[in-house]
Amino acid sequence: MNEVVTSLIMFFFFCYQSTGQEITGVVTGFEKYPLYNAVVKSQKSGLIVKTDSLGKFIMEVSDDETILISASGFVSRKIRVKDKTKIYVNLKYTFTENSYKDVLTNKHMTVAALDEALRKYPGKGMRDYSRYQNIYELIRDEFRTLRVDGTNVYNRQAISFSMSSQVTYVVDDMVVLDISFVRPTEIRKIELLEGPEAAEWGVRGANGVLRIFMKGAQ
Repeated sequence: MNEVVTSLIMFFFFCYQSTGQEITGVVTGFEKYPLYNAVVKSQKSGLIVKTDSLGKFIMEVSDDETILISASGFVSRKIRVKDKTKIYVNLKYTFTENSYKDVLTNKHMTVAALDEALRKYPGKGMRDYSRYQNIYELIRDEFRTLRVDGTNVYNRQAISFSMSSQVTYVVDDMVVLDISFVRPTEIRKIELLEGPEAAEWGVRGANGVLRIFMKGAQ
């Protein structure tokens, strides 16, 4: 009797073992950049593994398994791994206001790699300002009606002669006195608001508002 029970246990054990398989994979973003610390989760067992610095992972799964692959700042993907032993997955960048910060905070890519990727694969409406050494060089080239004097920016078409023609700086909806800290590679959008568009800032907007949106803004 004991021998029968033992045989049945061994039979079911080997049947269970045979349903499992080991898969290896590589997770990338922007078609070619390996994503570090991306999460790979088994939908059946709940097992979670993370990718290494080369975007690689190894996982034990059952037959006909589905895994969820996710990384902050990218669109998650579900992959069915039936009859697969190797998986190559490219995640799409979300291009939201938080994407840049989320990717760097979770160490999925380095600053250098992410900036390079965004230059090569910019999102709709995004500009590449990486060719500029500093914010003032960018302003000189992009806004012909503005004049840069040192670290100050003036409107050539000043409305009032009795007051300074310096424009107002607004970074991510906050008025600041200095923009020297702004790196061109971190700018998502920059615009000059004048007239009715600058009315929100009252008297401070009389000579125009230089509005800057950063890639990692909340």
